[in-house]
Amino acid sequence: MLFQDISAQIIKDSQIQAKWKSDQERRYLANFALDMYYGLYSDYLNRKIDTTVDLQGDLLELKKYIDTMDITKDIITDISTVFAEKPEVNVTIEGVIHDDYTEALNSILEAADWFVTFNELNRLTNLFFDMTAVPVTRNGKIEIDLITPDRAFIDNNDFDPITAEVFYYLISELPNSQDKATRTDVYMACSKAGKKLVTVSGYGTKKIVTPYTGSGYGDFIDDTKYPVNPAIMFRNYKAINSFWHPGLNPLIENDLNICMRLTEYNMATAYQIPLLVTVGLPDSQKITKGQKARINIPPNMGVVGSANYLTPDQKLDVLGKQVYDRVERLKLSKKLSKSTISGQTATSGYELMLSKAEILEWNKKQRKYYFLPFQQLCKCIMAMSNKYGKYRFAENCEIDIVFGDQKFMETPGEKIDRQSKEILSGLKNLVDIEIENSDGTLDRKEAMIRIAERKKENKELAILTAPDMERAKPGIAPGTKAEDQEDQEETK
Repeated sequence: MLFQDISAQIIKDSQIQAKWKSDQERRYLANFALDMYYGLYSDYLNRKIDTTVDLQGDLLELKKYIDTMDITKDIITDISTVFAEKPEVNVTIEGVIHDDYTEALNSILEAADWFVTFNELNRLTNLFFDMTAVPVTRNGKIEIDLITPDRAFIDNNDFDPITAEVFYYLISELPNSQDKATRTDVYMACSKAGKKLVTVSGYGTKKIVTPYTGSGYGDFIDDTKYPVNPAIMFRNYKAINSFWHPGLNPLIENDLNICMRLTEYNMATAYQIPLLVTVGLPDSQKITKGQKARINIPPNMGVVGSANYLTPDQKLDVLGKQVYDRVERLKLSKKLSKSTISGQTATSGYELMLSKAEILEWNKKQRKYYFLPFQQLCKCIMAMSNKYGKYRFAENCEIDIVFGDQKFMETPGEKIDRQSKEILSGLKNLVDIEIENSDGTLDRKEAMIRIAERKKENKELAILTAPDMERAKPGIAPGTKAEDQEDQEETK
């Protein structure tokens, strides 16, 4: 029995140890993805060259031609449009919009620059699949911090593998400071009970979490009672049995492979230099003009001396097309149109909308993943405001978010054509069109009055702009001698 107990404990400890090592690998991969997103390719390309090119090859020579295309950043930016237009956020009580609470929440969000933050949140969620937003108090106001997965780990909820009981994230990193005393073991621990600073050492079964006792961050503690863990997780997929998305975004490896091919192409281009070959000249013969580096074939009986240039033929156009085709296939797989890839400029709003149709539809489908975490984040912000801010919210407040659809500029002709078709098909009437043309500043009654006034003005303008017509005087037919005689008399 004792042996079984010890064995079970050893197995459990080894499982925890393996899980922690796996988590460290996850954080490394997340850091790799973030570096690629920010264009820090060189170290990874150097390693890839070391591990994929034959040791007999020109490793150092190839590394001179390293080049990148920022494919990851470009694709992520192009496909992330969930927050392309600013959503409308309302606070409701029992299904009815509460104006005062809505105004207060939007004031907090605006002060936190939430729209810019959420655009970046959308991009990073598409990069990592998992992204965390945490409301914090800073400089007397509430702000929203974005936590990338490379800076975080969790303690799982025992009954829910996709929920964190405690969420830890690193608050200081060595690259951000030249101070030798910078701590890299200080984490913020977030739970429903609030937030507190801790230090983390060791790993696996030997991982030790202790309250922070240093003086670098003051006596920080946030004892707000949150409705949920304030480290709100945003995902673009449905988590099933793991808190973190397994594996690396395939876009990252594809991007790195393309950069490898581009580097090889650059080296091939640089090596397309004509090579001087001499025949029958002594090695001591000096070349006074042109390229002095040469291959010399020693003189032999009956060999006529000569000098020629050999031009390498590596089919650079084929190599270049291969690189471009890889980029195109990768972007097409992410629903980007050929016109977007080739950089064609849309000449109208219709063309631009058509070129982005698949991306727009995909992002509309993504919205469902953002509803719940956005509501949770707002509720945590309201709880924080009740504790530290100037606004007070009722406990039964609910959050409603209405996403905005991306707008595309129409030419005047396109707008008139669309509105005419909408009227003919019965989708809209003149009142709807008047409201649209006023950018929504008119209500329906005001729009009706303006239409009536315009019709009246049009009739008056028609009379004023009509051609002058001769009018016969009473009792005299036009063109008669009597009319002519009267005109003469008037002239006199």
